[in-house]
Amino acid sequence: MDILALAKKEQERIVSYRRYLHENPELSQQETNTVSYICNRLEEFGISYVEVPKGGVLGFLGGDNESKTVLLR
Repeated sequence: MDILALAKKEQERIVSYRRYLHENPELSQQETNTVSYICNRLEEFGISYVEVPKGGVLGFLGGDNESKTVLLR
């Protein structure tokens, strides 16, 4: 798998996510809109997640035997 090619293919979308988040800042531990935005993106990709109190989201990647957890904030 060519990770660099994959990243370049998704670059425009990823940059748009970053721009949105930077254009809509929120105070630390009060990131309700940020959490909502991230949860919506995870739902679009079919990634299960749980919200973490005070502005975090845990997304679960992989299958039952190879689960990986990523914290997005």
